[in-house]
Amino acid sequence: MRVGLVAKGLLLKGDLDLELVLLCKEKPTITLLKKVAENLSVQLTTITEEKYEVIQCIRDATIVIKSAKEPVLTLTIHLTSPAVREEVERQAAGDTLSVSEPPDVLDRQKCLTALASLRHAKWFQARANGLKSCVIVIRILRDLCSGSPPGASARMAVGVAV
Repeated sequence: MRVGLVAKGLLLKGDLDLELVLLCKEKPTITLLKKVAENLSVQLTTITEEKYEVIQCIRDATIVIKSAKEPVLTLTIHLTSPAVREEVERQAAGDTLSVSEPPDVLDRQKCLTALASLRHAKWFQARANGLKSCVIVIRILRDLCSGSPPGASARMAVGVAV
């Protein structure tokens, strides 16, 4: 599922970092991350002639795909599962039943962060995406904050208003 700027429709020219969340049925493991990364490498070579580097970031519970040519496009895939949140909720409720989990399960906090980014994207899509002016204003503010030359944002705003 798309998260971050791409899910919210807030990409600007020059945004080259994209994010996805891969929802798993069970808690994601190092073994699963490696298997997905290896399969991605194989699939990328079969569907395109362009070269991509697939990097396994076990510490961050992510797979990073980078294009080989300039400008370098980076796609970060976060692995997570609703099962991670359910475990936290059980612990908070004082439930002492422990389900045996694989020894190579990915970092719980990284998985919870990915679930949070998914909730943020869904909230934005449900609340703000329907308001066209909201998305436009956020894009203009992002452009202003990016440090573009003075007046470039004003010209963009005029073009949007017309």
